[in-house]
Amino acid sequence: MEVGTEKAKVCGTCGKVDAPLKCPCKAVFYCGEACQGASWGGHRGSCTWDLERKFEKLKRKVAEDDLSVGEAALKLGELCHVQDRMGDAEKWYLVALRVFCKALGEGHGRVAGLYGALGEVYDSQGRLEEAMTMFKLALEAYRGASEGDSADVAKALSSVGRMLHSQGLYDASIKKQEEAHAIYLRLFGDSHVMVGASLNNMALCLKDLGRTAEAFAMQEKALDIKRRTLGSDDDATARSLCNMASMLHAEGMLAEALARYEEGLSIIRRNHPGRHSGEGLMMMGIGGVLFDQERVEEALGMFRKALRIFLKTLGAESVEAADAKTSAASALARMGRLGEASEMY
Repeated sequence: MEVGTEKAKVCGTCGKVDAPLKCPCKAVFYCGEACQGASWGGHRGSCTWDLERKFEKLKRKVAEDDLSVGEAALKLGELCHVQDRMGDAEKWYLVALRVFCKALGEGHGRVAGLYGALGEVYDSQGRLEEAMTMFKLALEAYRGASEGDSADVAKALSSVGRMLHSQGLYDASIKKQEEAHAIYLRLFGDSHVMVGASLNNMALCLKDLGRTAEAFAMQEKALDIKRRTLGSDDDATARSLCNMASMLHAEGMLAEALARYEEGLSIIRRNHPGRHSGEGLMMMGIGGVLFDQERVEEALGMFRKALRIFLKTLGAESVEAADAKTSAASALARMGRLGEASEMY
């Protein structure tokens, strides 16, 4: 399977490729005004451009701390988050957080949800200390709002565990993931998507502890759960494919790794017509495999495209952008283009 560095611009109405018109929200392409008009009724509820106009009208009608302002800001934040527009997502989440804290109280479950959402945004931007702070606030609020362990508590525990993993505290991370996993099992049984997510997180820790066989078996189980519960075209399935590909790559199983990266990339591209950091992560993985296969020029194309995606979605200061620069520089150096390589560092 050959994967190009550019994805097709597919019309959101008729499915034709090379659609020239992009909605002002930047989330969908169209062949022209006829196709755009035909889909407007369905797209309108998720068009951030239209919702932002409505938000400004709402602010002129009600007080700035009215709950409806928070609701509208939350919806915009969630849509921007899904579209990987992290700076915009943060802006809207903070507006919603201010309103909800005042209207509902800092211990309310919806406030806890916003702490968690902001944690996800900060994590994706490499702002790990801020992410950890938000996840801990979410965990505290969820525990205060529920009488026993809940799915929200488990999710917050898992998020704290991921941050511990980022800090290299693998044993502490696994303990948090095991606690979350036990809650999910009690609540949902062993075939729920969140059970798969906790297995995925534990597998990543086991891999970094050198327990590769255990990690791979756990990752396969997580992928199977996600395929059965979410389907083969969900972003979570794509992330599991990426994680499995990374393990295969580390074991030198390059063809198998490449196939899983390519499958994951196809899922992300179908789900996100605009730029998305998940596409960049898959392209980095593909580039790494191509590099190790001595297909260095192809690898360089992947690294450069991934860098452009990360700069657009996560920002120049993100860890992902730095990794893409380093990888591109390594490819250039391997090709003997040392001057260009030095400019990348």
